[in-house]
Amino acid sequence: MNDSQAREQKTEPTQEPLYILCVDDEENVLKSLKYVFHSEPFKVLTATSGHEALAILQSRKNIGMIISDQRMPDMSGTTFLQKAAMLAPDIPRMILTAYMDVTAAIDAMNKGGAYRFLLKPWNEEELLLAVREGLQRYRLLRSNSGATVEKLRAESKEKLTSIAQLAAGVAHEINNPLSFVISNIRIFSKYYTRLHDYVTMQRELLNLTASPEQLRELAAAEERLDVSLILEDGAELIAESLQGVERVARIVRDLKSFSRVDTPEYEQVDITSCLESALALVNNELQSVATISKAYQDLPVISCHPGQLNLVFMNLLINAGHAITPPGMITLTSRHDREFVYVTVTDDGHGVPQELKERIFEPFFTTREVGKGTGLGLSISYDIIVKHGGELQVESRMGAGATFTVKLPRTQETP
Repeated sequence: MNDSQAREQKTEPTQEPLYILCVDDEENVLKSLKYVFHSEPFKVLTATSGHEALAILQSRKNIGMIISDQRMPDMSGTTFLQKAAMLAPDIPRMILTAYMDVTAAIDAMNKGGAYRFLLKPWNEEELLLAVREGLQRYRLLRSNSGATVEKLRAESKEKLTSIAQLAAGVAHEINNPLSFVISNIRIFSKYYTRLHDYVTMQRELLNLTASPEQLRELAAAEERLDVSLILEDGAELIAESLQGVERVARIVRDLKSFSRVDTPEYEQVDITSCLESALALVNNELQSVATISKAYQDLPVISCHPGQLNLVFMNLLINAGHAITPPGMITLTSRHDREFVYVTVTDDGHGVPQELKERIFEPFFTTREVGKGTGLGLSISYDIIVKHGGELQVESRMGAGATFTVKLPRTQETP
């Protein structure tokens, strides 16, 4: 036996076993998870509610991973993960749910600090890989390894990829039924126009040929059945319905665009469309805290990776929302000059102190409280923009909000 083998043999018994905590209100799911993990080198703890799981976190050591359902009766998975992060911020957290919900995924990752969002029924290999990566992340954090930064950067990209995959799945599920709904409404709109014209012609003929008594009966029937109201409002209702489903179709297109995070191809794109795609995904979160103001110029198309720029703009928009005390204002602008195109995201929040401005693009730097962010969003965004040959700049004063500017060259060599 050589020296290294002897050292390994000595150190192995001293390593304490790690636990993973699985939280789900369905006992059958917990049993299935135990079976999936039965041959893994860690032990499994289970809880059927967020409250029970929090009690376990307070009483147990060596928990290296949390897997939580999203929809539970006593508290949501996101709320549980937020509370868990306050108790044990170093423990990696993952959502495992049966519901494809992009907003819930974004909330779980930004508010609950989840590093993955997987769907039931799970793929066993994918689940095992995610858990092994989570436990490795826990060990890195506990060991203060020099490789921690690069490892967690990679895992954060995996987090973004998870959202992208979810977005692609939602878009696919919605697209087919949405297509025939739009088609049917357009056909019905044509039918309604013909029906309206026919009823109008019928009225004119009856006024010429029917007796006064018959006309009184028809007038009473029209009033009872609200025929005049139907004829007046019908076209407007159809137009509003068509406008609504076409808006849904636009969101689906945005989801498809967002789902191209991993594709290596650069495309010729007006980057304002990337900003709009990102806004469509986080609009529900932002509209409760701020009014969105837009001032866009027509931009020339540039060579870029639209999926990655979507992620940059999503991070900037979410950060703006977190910086604001409601009700606030977020202003989005786009412009260009001879060399560059610019997109800015401005909030009227609390601002960034001068002494911290130089640090906000550093990995793991965050001004948010523990458990409410990894400090990697701006760091990854900065890297993406630099790889595009551009700059990500910030201007801010305390109490006067912040402006983040994405500056990209109009012409560049495609990687």
